[in-house]
Amino acid sequence: EYAAAGFAIARGHRVVDGGANVGAFAVLAARAGGVVAAYEPHPETFRHLERNTAGLGVRCVQAALVAEATEPTVEFAVGGGADTHHRIGAGDGTVHVPAVALAEAIGDGCDLLKLDVEGSEFDLLTGTQGDVLARARRIACEVHPWAGEAAALRERLEAAGHRVEVRSKRDGLALIFARRD
Repeated sequence: EYAAAGFAIARGHRVVDGGANVGAFAVLAARAGGVVAAYEPHPETFRHLERNTAGLGVRCVQAALVAEATEPTVEFAVGGGADTHHRIGAGDGTVHVPAVALAEAIGDGCDLLKLDVEGSEFDLLTGTQGDVLARARRIACEVHPWAGEAAALRERLEAAGHRVEVRSKRDGLALIFARRD
């Protein structure tokens, strides 16, 4: 679902996969030749990520991406049922997971930042400095309508110098594709 014109991954592209889940995107990116760092905070899901990406050179990090890592850990609500319902914040079954600032994950820059962070995309993208966001050449992000409006993220990314396209998905979800030339 993160395929869009101009978003293909080529050999040597640096890819940051935020909310990697069990690694489906990380596997595709690595097989395309990307140098992938995959971040997944949920302890059990992280074990599946490591297993699924074994031998592909993916750097797996059990951590939640945050705008600023003011503490070494964050609360992570483990939702019942599907493993895609877990997110940063207090709730039933809250556990503490390591936190990594988005600036640290992006480092000097990346060719693609993929985010599927179950509603945390708003805090993450609006709370991260514009110069950090500008170091991501392309951003593909799932937007959860219960967490905010895609228009707010569009505005934020445009302010950081990205051209942005918003695509509607099922159940009110959207995908944002942002790129800097």
